[in-house]
Amino acid sequence: MAVTRRIPKQKRSIEKVERILDAAALLMKEVGADNITTHLVAKRAEIAVGSLYQFFPNIDTVKIALIERVMKQLYLTIMQTLQSDPVFELAELSARLIDATLNFYCHKQSVVQTILAIRNTEAFEQVKAAKNEKVITGIVSYISSNNQNIDVSQLTRKTRIAIMVSDVMTFLVWTAPTEKERLAYINEWKLLSTSYAMTIHQ
Repeated sequence: MAVTRRIPKQKRSIEKVERILDAAALLMKEVGADNITTHLVAKRAEIAVGSLYQFFPNIDTVKIALIERVMKQLYLTIMQTLQSDPVFELAELSARLIDATLNFYCHKQSVVQTILAIRNTEAFEQVKAAKNEKVITGIVSYISSNNQNIDVSQLTRKTRIAIMVSDVMTFLVWTAPTEKERLAYINEWKLLSTSYAMTIHQ
């Protein structure tokens, strides 16, 4: 049976959980996701380890909660892009989603660094997979609701592939050692995404 954590409801408890997650994020950047412990997190958050255990039974639940928090921020950025200035073709929408991801990189550096620190963990892959499915469902619903002639199964398949490519390109862009390489990756990413999206038969 999977170990679950207690979700805080009171303002004070919510604030304490945020302190715990902030501390975990800092430690992951400093010592790596595999080296943090509940005791280290509690010490950095300046709380008793017993207080941490009230919400998180082990370090894995801390990691998962942190991953869910940072992925939620990226997910919300993507969804906001869907809701603003309507576009109903996957090719143009793909370009806008790339721009939204790049904007996220520019304005949410602390979140980006946390994602980079935890991206190789099993928990991250699980949370990312769940978020990707929500993004895919959102994109397909958004486009198909405004285009009755589109093949939904084909759109779903192509959107899933586009998201998988975007996952790889996102990390290539975020970890590029120079601005020149980052710009080159961005150009290739847009070319790949828009060209592929245009192959959908409507």
